[in-house]
Amino acid sequence: MSDFDDLFKKDDDIFFQPQKTASDPQNDIQDLHNEQRANRTLILVYVGIMFLVTLFSYLYFQVRFADADTIIENLTVESVLNAELVPIVDDIYDYQVNISGRIRNTNTVTIPRVWVRFDFKDAQDKVFYSHQVFMENVAANDVFIIDDQLFGDESYFSYEATYGIDETNFFYIAMNLMQMAITGFIFIIIDKRALKRDFIAFRQKLGTHIGMIISGFIMVYVALYLSQLFMDYVLNVTSDSQNEQVIASLFSPEPLTLIALFFLLCIFTPLVEELIFRKVIFNFFHGRFGNVAAVIISGLIFGIMHVVSFSDYIQAIPYVMMGMVFGIIYLRANKNIFVPIGVHVINNLISFLIYYFMITGGTL
Repeated sequence: MSDFDDLFKKDDDIFFQPQKTASDPQNDIQDLHNEQRANRTLILVYVGIMFLVTLFSYLYFQVRFADADTIIENLTVESVLNAELVPIVDDIYDYQVNISGRIRNTNTVTIPRVWVRFDFKDAQDKVFYSHQVFMENVAANDVFIIDDQLFGDESYFSYEATYGIDETNFFYIAMNLMQMAITGFIFIIIDKRALKRDFIAFRQKLGTHIGMIISGFIMVYVALYLSQLFMDYVLNVTSDSQNEQVIASLFSPEPLTLIALFFLLCIFTPLVEELIFRKVIFNFFHGRFGNVAAVIISGLIFGIMHVVSFSDYIQAIPYVMMGMVFGIIYLRANKNIFVPIGVHVINNLISFLIYYFMITGGTL
């Protein structure tokens, strides 16, 4: 052993010692810049894909139903589209509405979907509830027989029945699934560094974060329950939102439909919406106006976006409350995006199971 050996021991050599360096402000600024750039890209991708899908749908329908007026004219109402109001003695409901009618397809082609919508109006001629029934793949000379019952606590002053044609439910499910899946995969590629960072942090405190997801879901449930009480007893709005009615109408017992809906509602929608509404929109307002403003504004945007297609803005209240709670959950989780994603998945999964058991005749 040489007298000089000790000079080259790794334990004593500063070149072999792990260095604990302080955070470099320059690196922090660069990380923040990269994060902001990724968020801008996410919102641009989200809006861009929405625009492209809308454009594709418009062009598709222009070609698919180029002679829509003629097709509708050849739908013959053989029996009047009627809604009969019947008072009932029931512990839950006061009225039953029997919906009936017959429409024959006198076209020479199969129609993907024939729908009939009943708009129920109050004394001021304002629609307070709409109900739609439909029949898919109506072949030439087939008859669409309408026979349905509704139950409620309030009567209507008048009603209006309209009918038309459309694509099948599965078409819309496939379109939405394609949009959300493409958006989700692009989001993962764009934001992979931040997602990896959050996933590592989530896994390191797995028990804590799972507890946050469970408590977060309870918070969402309470918020929805309170907002529904407000809608029922303060605003006297007892009907579901058009968004909920559309989602409910998409369910059918076909396995392929259920699988597609599961991936749409329980996988891709929570991922895409949380990245947009929490990581992008929430953080945008949080960096400028603070916690309270970010929670409120992002919640408002989240709520309005869920009803804007149907213009039933009063129904945005439960969604706004949900969005605000998601913002609070995001803050509590130290902005770990996997916590609100987990809460969103559980919330949508329970809704999925409720609709599933409704169409299969089971209970939940």
